[in-house]
Amino acid sequence: MKRLATVPILAVLTTAGLAFSQENEANSRLLPLFDTPLRDTSVCRGDGVWFLTGTVSSDKSDFQNNDGVLLWKSADCTTWKPIGQVWSIERDAAQDSWQRIRRVVNDPALGPVRENRLARGMVSPEIHYLKDSYFITYSMNGQGTGLLRSKTGKPEGPYEDMGRFTGEGADASLFEDEDGAVYWLVGQGWIAKVKPDFSGLEAQPRLLRCAPFESGKHRDFDMPLPHAPRYLGMAGAHIFKEDGAYYLISAHVRDRIGVGCYDTFVAFSKTLMGPYSSPHVMVAHGGQSTVFKGSDDRWWATFGGRDSRAIFQDRPAILPLKFSNAVQYPVYWQSDTLEGPYEMPRRAYAMPHCGHSCQLQQGPDGRWFGLFFGNESTGPWNCYPGVLVLDVRLDADGTVRIEIKDELP
Repeated sequence: MKRLATVPILAVLTTAGLAFSQENEANSRLLPLFDTPLRDTSVCRGDGVWFLTGTVSSDKSDFQNNDGVLLWKSADCTTWKPIGQVWSIERDAAQDSWQRIRRVVNDPALGPVRENRLARGMVSPEIHYLKDSYFITYSMNGQGTGLLRSKTGKPEGPYEDMGRFTGEGADASLFEDEDGAVYWLVGQGWIAKVKPDFSGLEAQPRLLRCAPFESGKHRDFDMPLPHAPRYLGMAGAHIFKEDGAYYLISAHVRDRIGVGCYDTFVAFSKTLMGPYSSPHVMVAHGGQSTVFKGSDDRWWATFGGRDSRAIFQDRPAILPLKFSNAVQYPVYWQSDTLEGPYEMPRRAYAMPHCGHSCQLQQGPDGRWFGLFFGNESTGPWNCYPGVLVLDVRLDADGTVRIEIKDELP
């Protein structure tokens, strides 16, 4: 059975009662753009063409070791063609540069004894088009960030090394405001203004703050709101601007369905430096993401499935976003109305072999879909996700009844 699922874009509160919601077109199934191992997908538009990059692996699971940055391009955001390697540590880095140092990393992919493993790789690269040129931000194994700038103004380069911008941190990004000022973002939302000549930062980065999670709950622990974390996420901060508002997105692990989900969160502010609103899920299981204008001139987001409940892992994907006046929330089991929002169950008939994690989502065509994970040796998938077409109804006694109608091929 193919591993398909409904696009799990979950709504978030934004300014003036607006919300992000799933695009109401033929986008109910999320599929990889191409079959190449890639994490932390980044897309930008420049000169009417779209360019994509991300963290590449030295093999199918090791994303800490690689020799640089690969680039793809597309004229329609659908068909992507490889440009090739635009920066190589071995070929392009100076012999005494910081990029050549091997670092101790903490990554399960490197083996059970992780504290003594050395790695060298450019991780979480992002491509940006601004000031009539192309820039690539990157981190060296999450231990410092740097910038590359195209010498020719072309996406394929060659690129010049603008130096190390921060001695620590990961997941660097750029944001150009309407006044032409450019800002550097790192990690969970550290920000600093970039010098006009891109030779470094003008000041020490500061952490963008947001209101606490509305639930007052952070991962497994109930926390009073005044003590809840005031940062948006844990990695991959990225900013875009729409209709005068700044939108800060970041990836964060929360136990949203009883297990850790690496979701994409968003918060908004009327000023770049905040404070930002309470975080809300933008893309369920989206992980580290970037937002860009697509061929239809609407906002799209990259998908970086990393957790075990994502419909696929370590493949690049994009999905459309939409500003809507309807405030929607994650659709899970429990709800006071049949239309949702659904949360965790109060009373629901158990599905055979569905495992300990079950999600519901209504597709654009009105059908209900279920994403189930079997965790039994006798189950149909045994820890792999499957997608079913469901009949969902609410009985008079408040019990949610679910019947399987069909299974997606």
